[in-house]
Amino acid sequence: MQAHSWYIQKLTLPLLGCFLILLRHINGLHFLPLTEGVIFFFTLFNPTALPLVMVVFLGLFADLIASAFFGLNTFIFVLIFFVVNFFRRFLSDLSFWGIWIFFIILNVLILLFSALIFFLFLGHGYPVTLYLQEGVSLCLFYPALMRLCNRLNTWLTGGDYDRLEV
Repeated sequence: MQAHSWYIQKLTLPLLGCFLILLRHINGLHFLPLTEGVIFFFTLFNPTALPLVMVVFLGLFADLIASAFFGLNTFIFVLIFFVVNFFRRFLSDLSFWGIWIFFIILNVLILLFSALIFFLFLGHGYPVTLYLQEGVSLCLFYPALMRLCNRLNTWLTGGDYDRLEV
């Protein structure tokens, strides 16, 4: 299997991210924030496929589509990018289950941070049930999402190997 050309490799993930953000804001699919999982996977397993500039672009796009607090999605996406980069050496030694637990802990911290931002800056109640539903569904859907990201990574790089062992 041969790797795709550089422009296909560089355009696929931003277009996929924009599609997932648009899909998230369709009326019935708001409960599944897939973009965070895609950023997590590619920052961990193939960081050259999704550079920081693209992560910022996706965050700004998500903020422009629908955001109660402009800049929150951008901050969350960049936070995921930097946290995973910081802990990459530690995460590379973990099994799938350890990475999944790390992802759950990261989502809980993001949920708490979002609640703090809503409380401090907007001065009104935080939509707890909505964000809790998003976080729980993303953590439960994580294995399937990682399998799909693994297939996409294999397709982009032209490798016939799995980067993620379950």
